Amino acid sequence: MVEKCSGDDRAAGTLAGKTVILYDQGSDPATNKPSDGNPTEVRAHAGATTVSTSKATFDDYGRTLSATDPLSKTTTSTYTPAVGWPTGGITVKDPLGYTTTSLSHTWPPPHEPTPWHLHSGGRLSDEPAADGVHPSRYRYDPGDPTPTVGGTAVGLSAGRKDNRRVEARPDVLTFTSDPLPHDIDVIGPVRARLYARSSLPHVDYFACLCDVSPGGRSNHLCDGIVRLSEPGDVRTADIDLWPLAHRFARGHRIRLQVSSGAHPRFGRNPGTPSPPHASCAHPATRSSTIRTTPPPSGFPSCQERHKTAGPRRNPPRRPRRRGDRAGARRRGHHT
Repeated sequence: MVEKCSGDDRAAGTLAGKTVILYDQGSDPATNKPSDGNPTEVRAHAGATTVSTSKATFDDYGRTLSATDPLSKTTTSTYTPAVGWPTGGITVKDPLGYTTTSLSHTWPPPHEPTPWHLHSGGRLSDEPAADGVHPSRYRYDPGDPTPTVGGTAVGLSAGRKDNRRVEARPDVLTFTSDPLPHDIDVIGPVRARLYARSSLPHVDYFACLCDVSPGGRSNHLCDGIVRLSEPGDVRTADIDLWPLAHRFARGHRIRLQVSSGAHPRFGRNPGTPSPPHASCAHPATRSSTIRTTPPPSGFPSCQERHKTAGPRRNPPRRPRRRGDRAGARRRGHHT
């Protein structure tokens, strides 16, 4: 070990108010050349009898393996692989053993997909839903489309926004978890799978993932939309949401929104084969039924009624009577 003293007056023979740093005679990790090395121990002499000590260990590349603060709390770092460039990532754990930082040089990082399931009553859980539960229903009206709130659009309204107002609409379903007992890190692609029935074959399904704070604020994280047009009874809607790197803090809740649009970010679906820009003045109203489990045989039909859009008809013309032409000419009109 090599001892170096910072601000030490050796002539006075005291270390009070001084700091002593011990180095390991290692190499500089930036240049890989010999140097004073890494500071393995820092001793801060607050007084004649009070000394606070911080310690650290390093690997052969000059990377921190452990760091112990003056309260003897140790944070550890793991590099995968331990030799060479950490292509498998870097993991940092706090003194309680929780992972505080996870860095990866690949995308998505090594992970195990974790499914969360929709339950009746608006619940979201990592446990599968029981069979035979009642599906959730909502009605979407393109004449009053579900509005956009936050998201990846370009503009002042983009980003993380509070979604509580849009979640209170009758055309939006929400599924919310219980308060989390510990932090949950979500890194990688996010997908939502819905088993749905619509009263019209042409329908959009929009999914939005939110972080709900203990105070109730529902912050937008990522979303996605899919358009279905093929006829069918109960159809599977696979929605790719934007990739995510987010930590759901302890006490927060995870929420998934389900609706049939986010206007004007996504053009409203008129419920007909016509493209959105060519929709008629009176678009269709449709109802959707969302199941929480894969549909068994005998899935109950959606009983809500819907109206279809059609061409606007002109009122019938009144038959022309004899004398109308002559009267029009006398009033200066031409037919």
